[in-house]
Amino acid sequence: MVQGTTVEITRVFTDFDGVAYDPTDIELKLFDLQKKQVGETVTVTAELHKVDVGVYRVPVVLPEGHDMIVYEFSGKDANGNPDVLRKAIRTPWAE
Repeated sequence: MVQGTTVEITRVFTDFDGVAYDPTDIELKLFDLQKKQVGETVTVTAELHKVDVGVYRVPVVLPEGHDMIVYEFSGKDANGNPDVLRKAIRTPWAE
């Protein structure tokens, strides 16, 4: 995935038993390796991003100037507990 390319980031929210559920307050953020947020927080909505129960997909343009970014896809479960996933994406300027 090259810097400046649009990719889709998908998250499947599951409970402790592995059952998919629809969280509330869903957000997607990008960070550099110094934990500084890159760009704006994306508010994820069912109307625009929901694919299936618990499955959300968001198109994102990979920022330029960062060879690696970390995305944080988060929401809250039915009890209001945070459910956070962070993953690194290698984003070279060229392949």
